[in-house]
Amino acid sequence: MGAVRFWLANLYTRRKLTLAGQYLILQLLIIAVVLAGVITVSLTQATSNFEKIEGRRSLSAAESLAANPLLRVLLPEAEPEMGSALPAMGESVRSTSGLQFVTIADPRGTVVTSSYPDEVGTSILHPESAVTEGRGWTGEIWRNGNHVLIAQVPVLDDEGKMVGIVSAGQSYPSTGEMIQEIAPNALFTLVISLLLGTSGSVLLARGSSTRPVGLNRGKLQSFSSIAKPCCTESKRESSRCRRIAG
Repeated sequence: MGAVRFWLANLYTRRKLTLAGQYLILQLLIIAVVLAGVITVSLTQATSNFEKIEGRRSLSAAESLAANPLLRVLLPEAEPEMGSALPAMGESVRSTSGLQFVTIADPRGTVVTSSYPDEVGTSILHPESAVTEGRGWTGEIWRNGNHVLIAQVPVLDDEGKMVGIVSAGQSYPSTGEMIQEIAPNALFTLVISLLLGTSGSVLLARGSSTRPVGLNRGKLQSFSSIAKPCCTESKRESSRCRRIAG
């Protein structure tokens, strides 16, 4: 705030801004800070909502495919780029759930079929994933420079042995896409702040335009003529008291 006051003081001395003008500039600075805070909080909230909603959707889709009896029968003998049944099941779940990708891998994590053909034959295991321990996992990864939310679920046979892994997920929206989503709320906040700031500046300008009513010369002379004898008499009384005391 000290720097803002110094800047306003310099601006006032250079261009002779009125008090209302200084107040308006300060209001605009405050609005800019508030708007930046609103955008930051809204982006954080949008990211959190995406992780909750898409995380549950991805995990649900992966669990649904992992529980498919046909998948549990075919996966132990499956190899990359072999057969069409597994790709068809994966694509069916992907299109139904509306996710970006679905991947099916063997117990070692080697991709058998995927919505991304370039992933076939590669490993989908991640250091933070708990899928190799027989538990579902949801987390974040980077794929080809894209930030991706992913869910992985083990495929278990009738005896409870893991025979494969199903992975499903969705890329995070870009910052521009999230800003477009929160734009209405940010615009509403900006309009309300501008209205309040402008109203305050107008009221301050009206208040500063009034002038206090001062004493005219005749009243000042009358007051002086009354006050001077009183002051003289007070001095005489003080001198008399000092003589008596002495």
